[in-house]
Amino acid sequence: MMELRILHLSPDESNGSIYTDFALNLKIDEKKAETLDDFIFIIFYRPETKNYYIKFSDNDKINEQIMIHLIGDMSVPINHSEMIFFGKELFQLKPNRKKGTIKVINLADKSNNDNKEFTYKNDTITIGRGETCDIPLVNSGSDVSKVQCSLYYSNEEKLWMVRDGRKEKRSTNGTWLIASHSYPLFNDMEIEVFSNILKINYY
Repeated sequence: MMELRILHLSPDESNGSIYTDFALNLKIDEKKAETLDDFIFIIFYRPETKNYYIKFSDNDKINEQIMIHLIGDMSVPINHSEMIFFGKELFQLKPNRKKGTIKVINLADKSNNDNKEFTYKNDTITIGRGETCDIPLVNSGSDVSKVQCSLYYSNEEKLWMVRDGRKEKRSTNGTWLIASHSYPLFNDMEIEVFSNILKINYY
């Protein structure tokens, strides 16, 4: 089992200093994690995937304060209804696993003009201020990239996935996922918990 190290970074990202770091070699499994309550998040290990996972509280008030920074090549599965945000934009992603569809709802657009539903037959779905995006945000400012984030259907996982930018290029300012449920942990993954930034490292 790989060692998992969590770095507690300074809120001043330009500083980059580390408050604390602690190593985990966890024995807790998914079944035991499900029996625990009154927590912000729990980290557990799945032997079948040889990976660590993070499970967040079901308390909506807590979840509103927890965000995952989508960086690098990291793709996060959309297991349930999820929300992503970047700049002043806020989107809800609602997958239908039986139909293989996903509904993308622009919560910042009261006219609902940007609400669209896509099927697993679609190629990569892009969101950004570029006119060629599947969901173009042409009135967004420069804090939104031409391709801010993208969605695609994983035939292997039978799930929709979200990632920052597009496969060959990341966005300028990053995309954030408001955390809920369980997610696999990736190397260099950043999680903001009540303004504290935790960075995941594998060794």
